[in-house]
Amino acid sequence: MDNAEREFVQSIINDKSNARMLFSARKEWEEKLVWGKEKVREMSLALVESKDGSWEKFCATYFLNLFKKWVAEIERHMSRLKFQRKVCLGKDVGMKNEIDLEAVKEIPIGELLSELTPVSNYGNRIKYLCPLHKENTASFVWYKDTNSWYCYGCGVGGSNIDIYMQLYNVDFKNAINKLSVLLTGSHTT
Repeated sequence: MDNAEREFVQSIINDKSNARMLFSARKEWEEKLVWGKEKVREMSLALVESKDGSWEKFCATYFLNLFKKWVAEIERHMSRLKFQRKVCLGKDVGMKNEIDLEAVKEIPIGELLSELTPVSNYGNRIKYLCPLHKENTASFVWYKDTNSWYCYGCGVGGSNIDIYMQLYNVDFKNAINKLSVLLTGSHTT
């Protein structure tokens, strides 16, 4: 949950009437969702019935994609409304295991590259042989002052989270969980 959402939730947390307002807003969005899903179904049928290369097929494809995106956005918005309503009603929303992302970002990249030997050290820049590809000349640079990295051989760079994702072939959520273990020594889900 980002800061804007957190501030919004805090502003409404003590007012139970906001829960009713969020419930009615969710009902309105549910109606829009039903309409959107019906349009997706109609466009899917129109697409099947239209001839290849025809204007109708082009329009059906265009509007089908447009409605699919719209339905996905409505579903995300409804999920946010549902979460905000739970907070208003004082229900447990599972924020106890929240990971401090800023603390995770502070883990030095050098800690993640502890198995590698630095090739050269230029003040706040440390060069390594890139762990992402084979090379003979060091092109991987860790910038200690910003805790970021860039490989001039791969043309790829980022934060400690990005390098962890690359090294261990994991998604963002798993990378955050694994890095938080380095901080706390315990798993969060």
